[in-house]
Amino acid sequence: MLSSTSLDQVLSDPANAAVWRAGELGSSSAQTRDTGYPLLNDVLSGKGWPVGALVEIMQAQAGRHEWGFVAPALAALQREEPSKLTVLAGAPHLPFGPALGARQVNMQRMLSVHAPKGQAPSLLWAAREALQCADVAAVLAWLPDARSAHLRRLQIAAHAHNKLLFVFRPLRAQTESSPAPLRLLLEGTVQDTGNLLVHVLKRRG
Repeated sequence: MLSSTSLDQVLSDPANAAVWRAGELGSSSAQTRDTGYPLLNDVLSGKGWPVGALVEIMQAQAGRHEWGFVAPALAALQREEPSKLTVLAGAPHLPFGPALGARQVNMQRMLSVHAPKGQAPSLLWAAREALQCADVAAVLAWLPDARSAHLRRLQIAAHAHNKLLFVFRPLRAQTESSPAPLRLLLEGTVQDTGNLLVHVLKRRG
């Protein structure tokens, strides 16, 4: 049997660098993109948004915090792939162009898809089709009533086509099972001066 001292020696040996301790953030070989927020990067596996994976973001009110949260990554992606589109599926409001323009987001490279109330399957279909399109770099979908099986199809499509995928859902979704490798909950601060509290509910590692 190893003593605690000898175990520490084993774990500190560079030859055992692949050994993961439960108290540490696991490393990831998956491709990631800078979130634009260093403090958030530090608590995410791979130091950024996972590419080819579903990022599930929950908040009390749709349309309130998400744009400022994902804008830095979208702006960087548009600069790197200026010919590609960002597809919005089911956005609760049309994005406010001047505010996003100030964050360097090009509104002319956005395509917004809407569906009549009660036609959630149409939005799921549109999001999945967009993920499979070579001219699309990222998909943002507002899917309050999506089930785990629906999200799994989106996760598979994002992984197969290596796309950035954000799905926005209400707070009640936090108690539901989800295939998303990364699940976050957003809350405004008490003063609500633009700062956010970000709760990491699930992450790789």
